[in-house]
Amino acid sequence: MDRIILRAATLEDLQTLRDWDNQEHVIASDPHDEWNWETELGRTPAWREQLIAEADARPIGFIQIIDPAEEESHYWGRVPANLRAIDIWIGPKDALGKGYGTEMMKQAIARCFAKPEVTGILIDPLANNERALRFYERLGFELVERRRFGADDCMVYKLTREKWARETSGLSGIGVIEGFFGPHWPGESRHRFCENLRGYGGQYYIYAPKQDPYLRKRWMEPHPGEYWRELARLRA
Repeated sequence: MDRIILRAATLEDLQTLRDWDNQEHVIASDPHDEWNWETELGRTPAWREQLIAEADARPIGFIQIIDPAEEESHYWGRVPANLRAIDIWIGPKDALGKGYGTEMMKQAIARCFAKPEVTGILIDPLANNERALRFYERLGFELVERRRFGADDCMVYKLTREKWARETSGLSGIGVIEGFFGPHWPGESRHRFCENLRGYGGQYYIYAPKQDPYLRKRWMEPHPGEYWRELARLRA
């Protein structure tokens, strides 16, 4: 599968998005929404990201991530703070069934949880879209309720940070091992690096610098308390 890149949607994507709006599979998944691309692509409110997914430099999908508590139309009604909600679709018909949607969603989820205050992610597929329901369930989303949004009969699903962290805690995906020779990173540099790693969807960091005496000559001695306190900051 081609590598998927997410980038900000711009007015240059207007015709592409209009074309996708006319695709049967896009209409079937989102039959009643009017996206007002001409206006919305020119706006960048703090509560929203609109993203284009590219595979080998070809646009193949769209993702919108919002803060549902701050979104202007209050589509989600009254919801707790520190959540995100995602809309996603594949545009060209010939890009369906290639695994792009799964990779796009994984990157979108990691993007949401890169912000440490975010506790969960909401999605609202149509209740009769069995394929979408199974798709989100495979990604760890759990059913919250059946709910109507205007004319749409939807199933509300949620993925919590705790469940996502459990299911991505294995050493798969993107990660970094600090295991090189020479001076190891100062504590503040390590902390900044791990913060940036989360933003790229990084799932793990392993502390193993060769210059740490407690990992080599003094391996039988426990690390002093200040070591543990510094490493504990990386989990915050």
